[in-house]
Amino acid sequence: MFFLILFVIAAAVLFYFYRRNRDGAESSRSGVSGNENRPLTIQNVRSGGVIQLEGVGEGLEDFDVVVKSRHLYEEDGFVWYELEGEKGIDPVWIEIEEDDELELSICLNKLKLSEIGVTGSDINEIGDQGKGFIDFDGMKFIFEESGKARFFRNGDRSSGGEKFRYWDFETKDGMRYLSVERWGAEEYVAYISEPLRLGQIKIFSLS
Repeated sequence: MFFLILFVIAAAVLFYFYRRNRDGAESSRSGVSGNENRPLTIQNVRSGGVIQLEGVGEGLEDFDVVVKSRHLYEEDGFVWYELEGEKGIDPVWIEIEEDDELELSICLNKLKLSEIGVTGSDINEIGDQGKGFIDFDGMKFIFEESGKARFFRNGDRSSGGEKFRYWDFETKDGMRYLSVERWGAEEYVAYISEPLRLGQIKIFSLS
């Protein structure tokens, strides 16, 4: 009887380890990070994550990005995120927005207003009129929308965030974006971006 009890206990232990190993293997095949038990998606990437981007910019460049921070933006309860990373020594910004569907974009260039040939007054006038465009680098950027939002560095909401105003423009074919932001009273910054597809992204680690 004693040996029968030992046999049953041993069988139960072996079955437990078999099930645990099998479940772990299935998780790996389904794209789940074993270390963090989260799917390997761009939405789950945090500081320390490593991703690869393919076919970016006019040169269709491929490169790896080491993520340094994950920032949060909020406007009237709607939130979106920005991954700030490095491509070698160059900074990279990837915007992640989920509304009806996932929208991704990558900043190609950060500029001063003087470099795109407009002034703060020009931007404010376009926003007030609700229409207009900016010609830059052989492209026509058509005004889409403007608003006010808050920026939370590293996703930290305890600080109350930094207020800023933005104006968004887009080419007719939707292949380039121009965003203008005003921080404080007169600090304007412009960003040229392009959309990203999930097929251009490979995730090596989440953090």
